[in-house]
This record gives sequence, structure tokens and C-alpha cells, in this order.
Amino acid sequence: MATNSPEPKSREVVLPPLIQYRDLANYVPAYGDFLVWSGWLSTWCGVVTNYNKETKDLSIIFNSVPFVLFTLSPSEQEKETKVIKLEAIKNAPKGKYAVQQRDYSSSAAIWYI
Repeated sequence: MATNSPEPKSREVVLPPLIQYRDLANYVPAYGDFLVWSGWLSTWCGVVTNYNKETKDLSIIFNSVPFVLFTLSPSEQEKETKVIKLEAIKNAPKGKYAVQQRDYSSSAAIWYI
């Protein structure tokens, strides 16, 4: 026998945003930023190790697997380091680069996409 009693009200849980993000055009590099590069058939991740403000060059250690990236020896890090112009990252097509940076004022992880 069906009744017309209303469903019990569920408690809504308000979750924080999944991520906090900003436009990649506003990215200012910092040591330790985590970068993701996406191509047609592969994806690479990297860590910023240097930013030359005069030449606008970023030194980034790249690898295809985070575990390997974070456990490279110093000599392996040197071999896997690539230098990329900041403008090449900022002006890349949407989706090619994403950068995660720690916002020290709020202690939040910010993605530049």
C-alpha cells in the first residue's frame, strides 16, 4: 500500500570547491611549482627548479611518472631538466599546461590553468 508521505529531508553537505584556480596568463613562477604538460599521446609532470627573471626562462625537471620525478638523483635531475620560456607556457593553447602553486598567504594549493 503506497502512502503519500513526503521523503525525509536530507541534510545537505556544503563542500568546498574541488580546486582553486586562476588564469595561466597570471602565473608568476616559484621554486617547487608542480607543472603538468599534456600532449596528444602523453602527459609529463615537472617541478620548477629555477626562474630567471631577466631572461624569463624556467628550469623544470620533467618525467612521465611522479614517483620517478620525485626520486631522481641529482645527476638524473640535471639530465631531465628542460629550459622553457615563461611566455611559451602562458601563451600555450588551453589544456597544454597546468601549474599547481602553493599560496603561502592562505596555505591553499592554486592551479593555474
